[in-house]
Amino acid sequence: MGRTQISPEVKHFMHEFWEFTAFVANVIIFIVVGVVIALKVQPQPIDYLVLALVYLTIHLVRMVNILALYPIMRKTGYGLPKKDAVVVWWGASIRKLPQPSGRENKTSVSPAT
Repeated sequence: MGRTQISPEVKHFMHEFWEFTAFVANVIIFIVVGVVIALKVQPQPIDYLVLALVYLTIHLVRMVNILALYPIMRKTGYGLPKKDAVVVWWGASIRKLPQPSGRENKTSVSPAT
């Protein structure tokens, strides 16, 4: 008997399908956990202040890291323009969303000359 082969189109579709399925499952899990926790917890005003401070601290630490490592990132590999450094800083706080079919999640950074 011969080996079973999957065409590249089907392979791409299966990859996209399972990536999207994993994303949906992850979203459902986080929504269910959030609802369960929200029903059992009675937040106090100080909790919102702590939440805001944690959020700001995460962004500040990420910004300090980008600023500290920017000279290295700019001179190595593909390089890192300032506008892309801002995207790296802000984009790290957002989860990757699945791309519509046919669009790959590729960087548009061109090699440094």
